[in-house]
Amino acid sequence: MNLIMKYYVVDVFSKASLKGNPVAVVLPDYALSSKKMLEISSWFNLSETTFVDQFEAQTPSYNVRIFSPNGEFPFAGHPTLGTALAIKHHFEVISDFMIQTCGAGDIKIRFDSTENTVHLTSPPVSILEVTKSDLAKVMDCFNYNLDILAVAIVIAGPSWLTIITDNPKFIVNVKPDLGPLAEISKKLKITGVQLAASNATGLEWKIRTFAPVVGVPEDPICGSGNIALAKLLANKGMAQNSFVSRQGQEVGRDGEILISYLEGDGIELGGAARIIASGRLTL
Repeated sequence: MNLIMKYYVVDVFSKASLKGNPVAVVLPDYALSSKKMLEISSWFNLSETTFVDQFEAQTPSYNVRIFSPNGEFPFAGHPTLGTALAIKHHFEVISDFMIQTCGAGDIKIRFDSTENTVHLTSPPVSILEVTKSDLAKVMDCFNYNLDILAVAIVIAGPSWLTIITDNPKFIVNVKPDLGPLAEISKKLKITGVQLAASNATGLEWKIRTFAPVVGVPEDPICGSGNIALAKLLANKGMAQNSFVSRQGQEVGRDGEILISYLEGDGIELGGAARIIASGRLTL
């Protein structure tokens, strides 16, 4: 018997068609094994594919599992936002608030109907120091002696070694050596490495995110990476109340990520999202 399930492809973090970061959202009517989810994710061959379960209309809430072609993440930014939009459309949800349960716990979702954006409140984020010797090996992959303003491994679901510099031009032009970068990422047990620099006001940031160890040479527009950046800025006393991050132009995308700091140490991540494709998988 064929297995048939609905899916959507949602473009996240851009108002322009085909310029965001796509995520495939699968809504199976029956239980799938982790192996089958990984197979489907590999077939879509996007940076992430999500699988939705146990939608509850009253809350509204749902469970989700997030896969890359190489494995599962407890949380990721653009898949969370894209999944929320697909759920709102598919189940005709009226509320502008939802709860997503994933490997990182319960994630609050908020829709802004005025701006046509969707936002999430990040799960708890932690920071680890990186040794000088390991940082030197990472920088060797970029073939550049960079002035670094702040650096740390930030765990925001995925683990990002985040480097803040004062040289946005370098970030635009950088071409890392992906083989050695995958090797050092594996050694450090991180998802990848990202570079960020701001304009003079600190209100607009340029960021690039590289994750060859999980099969993503460059993530076009990375939600969890921008949460990691926001956490590092706050940790180093460099944060504004909010900022905009630009990402993806070097790989043909045009991402705009909205970051705001909430009371306490909360971080809200948001941006535009739109459904660009839908259909049925027949297995």
